[in-house]
Amino acid sequence: MGIYVTHDTGSAANVITLRGQVQSWFNSAAQELTSKQAEDHLNAVGTLKKIIEVSPSDQPRAVAELAAFVRSNTPITHSTAYPEPSDCSAFGVAESVQAALAAISERDPKVPMSVYLDRTELSGADLHGLNLRGVDLAGADLHCANLNKTDFNDAIMDRADLTDTKLIGTQFAGTRFTGARVNDTSRFCSHQQPRHPDYNYVCVS
Repeated sequence: MGIYVTHDTGSAANVITLRGQVQSWFNSAAQELTSKQAEDHLNAVGTLKKIIEVSPSDQPRAVAELAAFVRSNTPITHSTAYPEPSDCSAFGVAESVQAALAAISERDPKVPMSVYLDRTELSGADLHGLNLRGVDLAGADLHCANLNKTDFNDAIMDRADLTDTKLIGTQFAGTRFTGARVNDTSRFCSHQQPRHPDYNYVCVS
């Protein structure tokens, strides 16, 4: 009984220590995200990613912070359509935004949370192989983005711009595409009959 109590006390102490450390990390990340320095943004993203890795219970808060950072740094400011085809080398996102998207991808799919990346300017972003299952990307600009092998299952992509994207092996099971812009629907399903983007695609290869 004495050994059990000692072990239990130690475990409780470890939990308290972790909680304090995680809160310290959140405070540090919040301060660095208000900075105007790109290096501070990268450090903050790295800190939030660490929280996702070590504390499942804090994943929703950390992911919400990352998503808010992406939204605040990638607002859509244009309303004109792109020429088709575009020179995709002219598009891209900041390194800190790219890192934040990769960190969001590290979340545990078993932990319930909502991820809002709607109305974000992600043209030219490299989302290759990321887990964006269930993410809200309604109205997002993904023009010229690399979406090869990205998991968009059950995502919301209503009114999103998917023109000139790379879509090899991309997963779209149950994805919503109402009003989405696609300049070549055959690229969604290379071995299937092209369909209008208002339908839900199932393209897993």
